[in-house]
Amino acid sequence: MDYSIKFEINSNNTILKTKKYFIENKFKLQSEDENEIVFTRGSAIINRITFNPLSWKSNIKVGVKGTTVHLQADISTTGQTVTEHEVKLWEDFFENYKKTIIQGVDVNSDNKKAIHNTKLKSFNLLLKLIGIAAVVGLIIGIIKSVIILKFK
Repeated sequence: MDYSIKFEINSNNTILKTKKYFIENKFKLQSEDENEIVFTRGSAIINRITFNPLSWKSNIKVGVKGTTVHLQADISTTGQTVTEHEVKLWEDFFENYKKTIIQGVDVNSDNKKAIHNTKLKSFNLLLKLIGIAAVVGLIIGIIKSVIILKFK
């Protein structure tokens, strides 16, 4: 899953705000030069076991050139069936980054609330799928038992 945004800024503290935003959200600073910062998070193994989409394997590049910020994200969805609410979480996360840079507001509580809600929705979906699988398995088992008893 790829994501990209570009926006204009008036602030001189963009690099510092960018580092703070991503590090506070548990991303690792992978590399940095005067025009680009790269953050990473997650792994292929984590992708398969987490309910937090922000923990998925990701590579986020933030370029700052003059008054333009360009963010490009490469998010691995290996091991995931991506739902609408997970896509929305990523979109909101990047829009909150933009808000942080342009308006200077702290959106960490918004991010935490969105992560919590997304985890809850993902867990509920998993429970529904397990319930459906159990019912289907039970029905198949009953049908199979009836067929076996009928032909004995």
